[in-house]
Amino acid sequence: MKKELTEPIGDWRSEINTKVREISIKSGIGYQELFTQMYGELEQTARCSLKRLCDNKRDRMEKAGNTKTCIKNETTKIAIIEGKPQLKAIFESIVRRYAMSYCA
Repeated sequence: MKKELTEPIGDWRSEINTKVREISIKSGIGYQELFTQMYGELEQTARCSLKRLCDNKRDRMEKAGNTKTCIKNETTKIAIIEGKPQLKAIFESIVRRYAMSYCA
């Protein structure tokens, strides 16, 4: 349990995906379903809409002339979370809490 709370995260997106995959296996909850639950908790805690944040960023990127591939890669929910320090911290705490519940 101490490891889950204190271990720093290096490659944030990769390590979050790894932790969520581990939680999914140990809890029996589907990987996508687990992410959906966590995103819901994030939206409730942070009082935000990830869909709206994604749509707004997509619009800005289209107006700036970015490629479709770049827009697709940078407007995923996890990319939006990673780009906003406050959301990143909240989401990380949610993942750590789930890890403590199912993996400890």
